[in-house]
Amino acid sequence: MKIDLNFCLRRFADEQMLDSIKQIAQLERNLERKHTKIEETAQENAFEQQHIEQQTRAIELLLTLYVNYLYDFQKLVSIK
Repeated sequence: MKIDLNFCLRRFADEQMLDSIKQIAQLERNLERKHTKIEETAQENAFEQQHIEQQTRAIELLLTLYVNYLYDFQKLVSIK
């Protein structure tokens, strides 16, 4: 009877350890996926930020050109 109890306890402990190892492996995979998702999101955000900065510079350049055009046009009109 004692041998059967020890065998059962070891088997139970082995099963518990195996379940724990499986859960840890699943948590590691989930953590890896989340880390990858965070990296992808950061890259997308960086790309979007760069795109917004490029658009802002283009708009600023167009506004500068437009203001210069209006200034030059005003000078031409006031000369006449």
